Amino acid sequence: MNPVRWGLLATASIGRVMVEAARRLTAARFVAVASRDGDRARQFAAGLGLDRAFASYEALLEYDGVDAIYVALPISMHTEWTVKALRAGKHVLCEKPFALSPADAASAFDAAADARRVCAEGFMYRYHPQTVLVQRLVRQGQIGTLRHVRSALSVSVPAGDIRRNRALGGGAYLDLGSYRVSAARLFAGPPQRPSPRLSPGCRSAVRMRSTRLGPSRRSSGPARPPRPCCGADGGEQQRFRGTGWWCFAGRGKGK
Repeated sequence: MNPVRWGLLATASIGRVMVEAARRLTAARFVAVASRDGDRARQFAAGLGLDRAFASYEALLEYDGVDAIYVALPISMHTEWTVKALRAGKHVLCEKPFALSPADAASAFDAAADARRVCAEGFMYRYHPQTVLVQRLVRQGQIGTLRHVRSALSVSVPAGDIRRNRALGGGAYLDLGSYRVSAARLFAGPPQRPSPRLSPGCRSAVRMRSTRLGPSRRSSGPARPPRPCCGADGGEQQRFRGTGWWCFAGRGKGK
């Protein structure tokens, strides 16, 4: 079987990670990159050994030498170029979040259906063996009925970083909060009453209270909703905790 030939939209650092990771695969190979700055595209391609460099995004989409596109553009541009790539006949893997609204998401999936191409969002953790194991444990009832989900994700983002630019879709809610929402939906199902709000005194963190899953075993009232937080100023912490009669928890390094 021939490997899937990938083209990269933008020269973002996450693109370098993807190209390097693909070198360990036999089923995929990055062959081209596009940037609005032709010199930057050529430097990126030369540094990573890619075959082609394009000075516009449109030129890459028109290139017959790629089967799929990895969209590594700023968040505000995700849906636009996901749809354009699909309409050009390419499969698409887009960085998260790939849409800013339900209407945007629907337009991307409609374009994928019309083109008969795959459209996927880049939440890699969903395919990690640990995640698959936890899904199976929850599905089999090994922790009892899931009643409570709580998570936290924060990093340190330097001033001037594109992830802080609201006009480009930056901010903790989209860039980091999307992981929390995705994980809660993965294990607990769709939310019934989400209510995000900005944390007092913090410009780059968001408290996100999502679905109450049911009564707690310790009281007749509803289960506690998730606590904060996701933020760009909080140092590094990664936690996810789900509670039934038993508990599963995952945790990354924190400060």
